Amino acid sequence: MDAVILYLKDGKNGKVEVVMELVGDPGQSFLIGNAIVNNLWEVNNCVFVKQNEFTQDSPSALLQ
Repeated sequence: MDAVILYLKDGKNGKVEVVMELVGDPGQSFLIGNAIVNNLWEVNNCVFVKQNEFTQDSPSALLQ
């Protein structure tokens, strides 16, 4: 599966945490996801985080 998943989570102090997760090697969905994230940069109450409880390391990363 090749996909982009955007997680939006209500965070602290009225901020919304944003995580963009790539699954496989997405093409078109990456372009659209990237455009959405670029627009979110302009929203003051968004905070971009590397991971949250909805994301996890890939199984291959756990083996290292």
